[in-house]
Amino acid sequence: MPRAVTEQWDAGYPRVSTDIQVERDALQNQIQALEAHAAAHGLRLRLYPEAGLSAKDTDRPQLQELLADVRAGRVRSVVVTKLDRISRSLADLLDLMRLFEQHGVKFISLRDNIDTSGPVGRFMLHILGAIAELERAITAERVAEDMKLRARRGKWNGGLAPYGRRLVDGRLEIIAEEVAVLQRMRQLLHDKRSWRAVALALNREGKRTRGWAPVERDGRVVRKGKPPAEWAPETVKRVLLQPINVGTLVYNRRRPQGRTHVARPAEEHVVVEGFCAPIFTREEMDELLRIAAEIEGEPPARAGSTYLLSGLVYCQCGAKMYPVKNYVDTRQGRRPVVYYRCRRASHAGTCAMRQVPAAVLEPLVVRELRALGLDPERLQALAGAAEAQFAGAVQPLFARRAALAGELERLASRSEALIELAEDRLIGKPEFGARKARLDEERMATAEELATVERELRARAATAIDLAGALAGLERLSDIYDELEDVSERRRLLETCLHRLVVREDCVELHAPAYPTIVVRREDDADQADRAEPRAPAGGHRPPA
Repeated sequence: MPRAVTEQWDAGYPRVSTDIQVERDALQNQIQALEAHAAAHGLRLRLYPEAGLSAKDTDRPQLQELLADVRAGRVRSVVVTKLDRISRSLADLLDLMRLFEQHGVKFISLRDNIDTSGPVGRFMLHILGAIAELERAITAERVAEDMKLRARRGKWNGGLAPYGRRLVDGRLEIIAEEVAVLQRMRQLLHDKRSWRAVALALNREGKRTRGWAPVERDGRVVRKGKPPAEWAPETVKRVLLQPINVGTLVYNRRRPQGRTHVARPAEEHVVVEGFCAPIFTREEMDELLRIAAEIEGEPPARAGSTYLLSGLVYCQCGAKMYPVKNYVDTRQGRRPVVYYRCRRASHAGTCAMRQVPAAVLEPLVVRELRALGLDPERLQALAGAAEAQFAGAVQPLFARRAALAGELERLASRSEALIELAEDRLIGKPEFGARKARLDEERMATAEELATVERELRARAATAIDLAGALAGLERLSDIYDELEDVSERRRLLETCLHRLVVREDCVELHAPAYPTIVVRREDDADQADRAEPRAPAGGHRPPA
């Protein structure tokens, strides 16, 4: 039995989507209409005013308070000035009506002349709810078509200006300093044929990506700042191959899907040739695309290598070390000697490490990994340190991802509210276009940062391996390494246990996936190399012995 209620009232629900509507007295006008209706019909009115929230869902504080009072039996009727004030979704509207009906609450919409106390009113409610949802969908589609039409007419639709350009009075103008970097990228890619090599060269030359300052509006940060950063291979590829570099705008390439975006079919793209002044000629861009296709189609260089540590060795300066074969004259005659040589030392002459003999490095690495596989207690200690290190690095990324996801939802709500303003004809097309462009710019910057965080989380997750898997791989190396005669098979076995190794003046660092760095002292005689205790990476904690 429902509990007895001593006090009941009639609920008035006024709502506007934006603060601008509040300033223009749109909310106050609704309140006056509700109060006049209550006075004319002898209702005991209690207001639940909602300011600055969209009706795309029911997640609104005042509406939830009203529904709680409905469930408690305190509300006799719910009155709104117009049907879309309470909901613009037919599904949500029907759910609300079912709730009202269950608790004997009458629903009244003044402008639509709906009173659900009779069958005709309930029928009209369904019809007008469907019309409201259709109107919202049509408005969103019309806005999208307007944006595509703007692009075809050569107008920029908002978002951050592409690298090499700045937005001036709605047009993209060239930034000479960034264009020089793009030309340098093109030259480097032509010479090196590697995205990573281009990024390394740019970073060595002191060149950095574009940063931007935070933007505040009405005391609230609407776009977070981002300092200039080092170039990454993915960033180089994206910036260098963007169609805008030949003056071509490609709009409508992606569509929202949940919190991310997916590519649209090519036939849906809006392509505008001659949108702005080109940075590259068409021939230069075609050459870049050919090189990019070659890079994508090339197999790993180390796949056919006859050297055990090919592709795994890095110098202390950060550059890769590649195997080379030299010939030396001895009393026994001319014989080959293999070295792992620093690419920066040989190509740029900026590293003092130069090279290390393969006869020293290779046995040292193999012996250390075999010893580790035969020492489960030491491996267990490394695993404990790895878990603590992984948790400390990942938790801030999870928190940042949640914050960015919330920011995207907030921006989506603001876009919905902006569409409602356009529907209610409270703003004109110029103001709508300008505000829509600012929102798109904020959304793109936030989505790009969220994608970066997601990539970082995926990269960290990919390095997280369990103790049993690591132990099995190391034990397998101890058991069958000597039985393998082919160098490529031995190298693939090493790659299951070793991510990379870094050669320093007095030691070698072994980097296994998800585990702290293992440091082995270097000696001139490989047979005299002693095993050192594991060491955490810079900034980490030393694992227990």
